[in-house]
Amino acid sequence: MALNQIVLLSLVNLIFSCYATSQDARGSTIVITSNPSNNNWWLAYAVSDTATTAVELQDSGAYASWTSLSASNWGYWIFTTSGSPITFPVSFRLSAGSEKLIIKNAFSTNAPGVSIDTKTLFSGSSSDLPTQAPTTKPTPTQTPTTAPTQTPTKAPTQAPTQAPTKAPTTAPTQAPTKAPTQAPTQAPTKAPTQAPTKAPTQAPTKAPTQAPTKAPTKAPTQAPTKGGNPFDGTEYYINPHYTFEVDSSIATNPSLSATLAKVKAFASAFWIDRMAVIDNVTTILTQARAQSAKSGQNVMAALVVYDLPARDCAALASNGEISCADANCAAGINTYKTNYIDRIVAVLRAFPDVTIVTVVEPDSLPNLATNLGVAKCTLAQVAYKTGVAYAIQQLSMLSNVHIYVDAAHGGWLGWDTGRTAAVSVFAEVLAAAGGASKIRGFATNVANYQPLGSMSDAADPCSLSTQYNFATNEVKYVSLLDASLVASGITGMHYIIDTGRNGVINARTDCSNWCNINRAGLGVPPTSSTASSGLANIDAYFWVKPPGESDGTSDSSAVRFDPHCGSVDSVKPAPEAGNWFSSYFVMLANNANPSL
Repeated sequence: MALNQIVLLSLVNLIFSCYATSQDARGSTIVITSNPSNNNWWLAYAVSDTATTAVELQDSGAYASWTSLSASNWGYWIFTTSGSPITFPVSFRLSAGSEKLIIKNAFSTNAPGVSIDTKTLFSGSSSDLPTQAPTTKPTPTQTPTTAPTQTPTKAPTQAPTQAPTKAPTTAPTQAPTKAPTQAPTQAPTKAPTQAPTKAPTQAPTKAPTQAPTKAPTKAPTQAPTKGGNPFDGTEYYINPHYTFEVDSSIATNPSLSATLAKVKAFASAFWIDRMAVIDNVTTILTQARAQSAKSGQNVMAALVVYDLPARDCAALASNGEISCADANCAAGINTYKTNYIDRIVAVLRAFPDVTIVTVVEPDSLPNLATNLGVAKCTLAQVAYKTGVAYAIQQLSMLSNVHIYVDAAHGGWLGWDTGRTAAVSVFAEVLAAAGGASKIRGFATNVANYQPLGSMSDAADPCSLSTQYNFATNEVKYVSLLDASLVASGITGMHYIIDTGRNGVINARTDCSNWCNINRAGLGVPPTSSTASSGLANIDAYFWVKPPGESDGTSDSSAVRFDPHCGSVDSVKPAPEAGNWFSSYFVMLANNANPSL
């Protein structure tokens, strides 16, 4: 059978259930899953450790001799066929130093999921130990999780009548700080209950596990245009890694497979949360180009730029990899420019035929508007303003790249004072970048639960209007934000709203809770059809954060535990932030509004 005739089962994704870098395959449960695709065969073994030294493959056909997989820079061991298809069943051999483990018949075309406990399979000697996989396909006891690759960002709790309090002493995964002091036109009778719903947790930083073996032969029907809505008239890039995560939930919830499978058709963004994953963007855009060649339409890929020095300054556990030694942050800014932004721009420049959307630095500039009472935010001012301005300046040089700067959400900047302060920061940064024309607009509600609503929607589930915050939904927040921007001389802005998990507007008993909210549901799927909002400047509703990724662990003994993840509104038990949370994903899908 020729390679280009193969349409079934092209990728094996083996995922550790552990995330600690000190652990290795000798004590892990490997879960093998599969996903159909055309033409390209990859076998991938997700490795989150440094002890596994080699992974090899053997089949009953062209690869009867042990054939090595290649270790990628994002933690996968990958195999690409060399002209001959794989003949199932397939065996794998894992090496950890002198120890070897052979998993016989571990994968076949009719096995959507195989769970193998390796704890007792390594002998501690150098001899090969053939070990037969289970004769019947076991069901994984839990959805496999991967190592958290990006710490979540945080949003401050909005409280007009109270100044910011001290950041939590525990190391939360996304810890909102106490809200900024807000001076409403009339003092509310009590402090507002609304806090920003959850700040962005990390979307997976792993690159997708499948890439085309050759460049597409069919060009897009038209080149991307800088001036128009990048979400309109284009297909959206579907990240294979997200479909694999969904598949893992389908494998453990077969009765819901028809419903859950529908989510695989929806796009979400890839977060470039550290320098080590920049090379993965090449894989993503190569896949987007191949998707475009196959369909004959332009394909839009969404990326989140997220690695500022002193990142997420108002939280303790969301720190990035670049630090500031002092308020000038000269070394940190230089690293951000040369080792992060410049490298991203170099990758994007190689794909002028792909429409690219970038959401720039969630929570950074809003923190400068409301959280300067936090010492780290004061220290980060120069780094944030300089870094975001540089990112905008460089990204805007590419005609196919559309930039949306993060603007928090209505539960954070809905009050007049906070929003006015934020607009002042936005204006300063945009001026330094070369003007507001450099960006397409702003992104709101990134990884949060604020209701979408519309201009005519009277619902106020968090009772914000009684606290003199009239951004009772995100559409109304966009309207208020745009008016404030226009008043400052920034005109012609467009907006995107993250609707990944805001389908149930009254899910929370306390709107200050933001972590793995119980009763939440998927919101409006990604679309550029936003006319029902009542505004003409909303480009799209989009899932900036892939639904199903955890907001943070509920384990109170964990280093990254945040009390909000143990709240009355939080689903428990929950894995670390950024890990796949299968039961939570199933709940989101079941509660989807509109329904799937």
